[in-house]
Amino acid sequence: MPKNINTLTNTQLTESVMTLIDAIETLKEQISVMVDTQLILVEEASKNNPKFMAKFMANTLSHDAIRDSFTEFLNEIDAPDSVKLEMTAINEMIIETKKKYEEE
Repeated sequence: MPKNINTLTNTQLTESVMTLIDAIETLKEQISVMVDTQLILVEEASKNNPKFMAKFMANTLSHDAIRDSFTEFLNEIDAPDSVKLEMTAINEMIIETKKKYEEE
């Protein structure tokens, strides 16, 4: 197959796109299995272990994109004000902690 996309025939381009679509579908299936497995593990590990759940949530929410998405989700579902306030406090704490470490 030619290496330059400009020299691909329509058939080659179609085959390449189909290969990518297949690869993406396979990845989606594999990620779905990993998500299901993680949910089971976290559920079991956090039973009667609030320290584990706190660490898990802190680690998850330390990722800006995840935290922003979760905050947006809470706002969209019209979560209780107490939940929104807690999420705001978490956001502020993480932002301040990151600033502190960036200054060092």
